Amino acid sequence: ELNLQAQKLNMKNTYFDCPHGLSNQLNRSTASDMALLSSYAMKNQLVRDIVNKQIYETVIYNDNGESRQVTWVNTNILLKEQGYDGVKTGITKSVGARLSSRYCIKDGMHIIIVVLGAEAQLLRYLETRIIKQWVLEQIQHIQKRIQVEGQPQQKKHEAEN
Repeated sequence: ELNLQAQKLNMKNTYFDCPHGLSNQLNRSTASDMALLSSYAMKNQLVRDIVNKQIYETVIYNDNGESRQVTWVNTNILLKEQGYDGVKTGITKSVGARLSSRYCIKDGMHIIIVVLGAEAQLLRYLETRIIKQWVLEQIQHIQKRIQVEGQPQQKKHEAEN
């Protein structure tokens, strides 16, 4: 079922052999595919609520109707910084530290940043911040170009100089 959903999301380089995400030689994906999955997941309000919390508590029921209270502690330290609201941390021996995060540029406009294979757990956060800053700089550069190109010819020449 996971692989069918991956196909529906156009995740062309992903195969899930097991759903839990732990080390498995047959699981494979790319940063691009994980960005597609993260974007899709963040459209769901319940997912957004869960991945944006430092601590999440819920009750789990088994097939026999028995229940137990569980508490998850979110390891995503970027949630303490303004603008970040998820998505998923992970670490395995085969891939290393990874992080899929979402950052709000402005109301309703987000970017998804995926870091795979960071050599240390803390590096995934640093690399995410660096990528975010680069994206914000590119957006500012594009906005300036649009402003210059939208001006009358004489003002455009003055603005470029």
